[in-house]
Amino acid sequence: MRSKIPVSARVPMAARPAWFRAAVGACDAVTRRMPATGVRLAEAAGWLCHAGRLWGAAPSEVSAVFPWLPDAAAARLARRIAAQDLKCRAYDRLLYSGGIESAASLLSRPHLARLEQRLREPGGQVLLDVHTGPISATSAALLLLGKTALIVRKSGRTACARGLEVVGLEGDDQHRAQVLRRGVEYLRRGNAVVLAADGWEGAATEPVACCGRLVRFRRGAFVMARLSGAPILPLYFRWGDGGRIEVEAAEPIRPAGVGDAVRQETEMAAVVAGWLEGQLLARPDDLSLSLLKWLQTSGPPVAVL
Repeated sequence: MRSKIPVSARVPMAARPAWFRAAVGACDAVTRRMPATGVRLAEAAGWLCHAGRLWGAAPSEVSAVFPWLPDAAAARLARRIAAQDLKCRAYDRLLYSGGIESAASLLSRPHLARLEQRLREPGGQVLLDVHTGPISATSAALLLLGKTALIVRKSGRTACARGLEVVGLEGDDQHRAQVLRRGVEYLRRGNAVVLAADGWEGAATEPVACCGRLVRFRRGAFVMARLSGAPILPLYFRWGDGGRIEVEAAEPIRPAGVGDAVRQETEMAAVVAGWLEGQLLARPDDLSLSLLKWLQTSGPPVAVL
């Protein structure tokens, strides 16, 4: 019998059973002292909590996004999503508690070296990440690479370190316009700006095809790229072997620089969508609870005929 855990039914941590909160708290505490061990414990907790229907997604929700997966594969992926979600939560808590240097220790050095090569290109860059693996690892990677960056998140709670400025999107349209202007200034000075492609905050792009659905990315990254002339560099973080964090960087996507603004942004968004689709089709195990929910609510399936 399939699990009945809907994504929309995730309740606040305070409403969870006491033993569940204690287990998650223990994982957080271990992660602060021993990051690699802590995230592995959180992963195991995720598997157990999904088995107890306390966390995660139902296999039917996975099948809605990847309809070609057999039932057994969809059930396994649903369990893995729950495990990865608690694993990422433990990593995020490590960052929020000010342990950004400890969080950086989990980054795969070979992958980090390849990212460094991408970031060496002159001029500003819009670093566009997605909620696959530990998206907050972007901050840790930039810290290790000594990159100056403005990090734009839903909340400004993300840990800050030298060279990194974090701003939240909470607020009205005027505040978001100020964040947009600040991002363009950063890029024109040759620095980086980090934004998430998926999410629900702020204006959205025109719909583009991804994973058989019509999705709308957050528009801010594409506007910043168009106004500054800086390329977009999509980043894809995932959990690798041994609890190490791997990162893949796509080829830079450069704005056309001429023509209709919406058309320029949509063309860049379509390239990002195609790249993200390729990553997820190659490794569906990287699908996160947040990204699953975003894909489900972005738009109807694209007609094949």
